[in-house]
Amino acid sequence: MVPAPSVYEVFLPWHAQLFIALCIDDPRKETCVPQNCIQLATVDFAIRHRRSSKSNPLTKLSACGSLIGRPDSFSDHIEESKWVSFITTFHNPTFFQLVRDLTGNVPGEGGLITFPESGWLASIVLPHQPHFIWQPADVQVLWGYGLAVDKPGNFVTKPMSACTGREVMTEVIGHLQIGAHTDKILETCTCIPCMLPFTTSQFLRRAKGDRPQVVPEHSKNLAFVGQLCEQPEDVVFTVEYSIRSAQTAVYSLLGLSLAPPPVYKGRYDPRVLMKAFLTLHDIQAHA
Repeated sequence: MVPAPSVYEVFLPWHAQLFIALCIDDPRKETCVPQNCIQLATVDFAIRHRRSSKSNPLTKLSACGSLIGRPDSFSDHIEESKWVSFITTFHNPTFFQLVRDLTGNVPGEGGLITFPESGWLASIVLPHQPHFIWQPADVQVLWGYGLAVDKPGNFVTKPMSACTGREVMTEVIGHLQIGAHTDKILETCTCIPCMLPFTTSQFLRRAKGDRPQVVPEHSKNLAFVGQLCEQPEDVVFTVEYSIRSAQTAVYSLLGLSLAPPPVYKGRYDPRVLMKAFLTLHDIQAHA
């Protein structure tokens, strides 16, 4: 009977997953994890709790050397990786109508609206409505976030991290210059802000080896997937990055003669280069 392996909860940065199975084929005979463990467990990195380094299974695995990279590079710099995210639910169409009139874009077509003068470096996005399957026809929702969450706002002189949802929406309304509608909007909406300590952890400064390889050297059934593993040529913060890492892991560990789709290299596309040049130099392209 093969003993069942332990399945650990690993508390590290947000936005990453780890495939962990405790068996490594090491020709040096220096394996630092239990043998004969064949189960593969999927572990979501959580952000609400953190264990001491002694009880963290990744710390134990790190005794094997560079197997798991350096997790602390992404988990120990909250001041540099935190955001405040917020979702607002509207029970009156006034706000969406005003934004549509200001931008000329219907919800779902305009992308992010960033307020360049914002002390919080705030942005909002109005998705196509309804956004949720169960969303009533007379309800609208938006998502927004702030990057400089410890600085005072322009219309609410408090750090975003200390603001209520009503105060967050007051700041947004101020930047949109629709203050005449403030009371009507605030009385018919609900805004819920949420601190995300590790949102941009994958963008933090890092050195070679901080991120583990998708399939570590000598591994037979251990692979890392998600935003915090190493993939040449690819860019984090996309769904594709996570999917490509999972494809790489599965194809490699199962010995399949398959490879993920190649990474699109826009820097070699003359159309992309021209568009970037025109944008950087604030030149309007003529049709």
